[in-house]
Amino acid sequence: MTDSKPLREPRFRVAICGGGIAGLILTVALAQYEDIEVHVYEATEKFKEIGAGVTIWGRAWSILARMGLEYDMRLADDIPTDGLHDPNFGYDFRRSDQPEDGFVFKALRLPYVCLPFHRAHFVDVLIRHLPEGAVNFGKRLVTYSESDSGAVELQFSDGTAATCDVLLGCDGIRSVVRKRMFEEEAARQGRPELLKHVEPSFTGATIYRTLVPREELSINEGEIHPASSIPLLYCGKSKHLVAYPIAGGTLCNLVGIVWDTSTEGKQYDGPWFTECGADELVNAFDGWEPQVRDLLKLVHPRKPLKWAIHEVRALPFSVSGNVALVGDAVSDEHNIIYSSEY
Repeated sequence: MTDSKPLREPRFRVAICGGGIAGLILTVALAQYEDIEVHVYEATEKFKEIGAGVTIWGRAWSILARMGLEYDMRLADDIPTDGLHDPNFGYDFRRSDQPEDGFVFKALRLPYVCLPFHRAHFVDVLIRHLPEGAVNFGKRLVTYSESDSGAVELQFSDGTAATCDVLLGCDGIRSVVRKRMFEEEAARQGRPELLKHVEPSFTGATIYRTLVPREELSINEGEIHPASSIPLLYCGKSKHLVAYPIAGGTLCNLVGIVWDTSTEGKQYDGPWFTECGADELVNAFDGWEPQVRDLLKLVHPRKPLKWAIHEVRALPFSVSGNVALVGDAVSDEHNIIYSSEY
């Protein structure tokens, strides 16, 4: 007869609603503690990530390293594992909204590490580090309720339910968790003004994204476009175009941002996320400098991804009882427009 150690009972159970970057990182982090039982509930039938860039600042990178993710992250995006030449954050800001050559009016260089990744590669590493059995697909949250004991019951659109001790809403800009939290608090506190935080507001900004392979960046008798090696921000009135290398320099992440301040705060009709024709992006920067025109020639025959950027109004709170909001469910998206991480 052999002795066997009894399985440790979990100290508490955590449910994470949403399998985006925030939800996956939290799942990986919490699963490292044996006395915490963690489950992530994802509305789709599988994880999926669009091909785009994401930049990780030094402080966030140090946390990922402490979680044991650094080596795999570096391998996934062909970043040297010794860390000796990690790039610092920097962009060349160019005045570009004219037909003639633009010029650099600000060469921003900060003494802080900032690593660029292919977003899909980044997410793939997180998925590989998820604990077995932690992910539940096809679970779109409809609502939740909290009992007097503090337990939280989740109700899903497929008619199933789950119970946890802590609920973390990582379910994005259209968060069901935020909606339920503020509706409940508005009723409980007699403060109907809290309901303004339920629905996100249109910022007036539209973002276009696509990826261009490095081998296509040859221009003018074999000269390589500078966007293949340095981050560039082409600036103009109410518009800018961001370009920087990712995936070990094999791809250029191209992001166009167009503002229409007259539509800010108004109802946005149409899908918030869709594909569009290449001409829509190209025409948005018509008449800009040669470097921009050379880049935009490469958009065809691709179909850029198009986002109508919404924001969450600054929340007076993000925790209620044993429920908390995380990531895009709680933060506004103006920071995303400037950092090009979405």
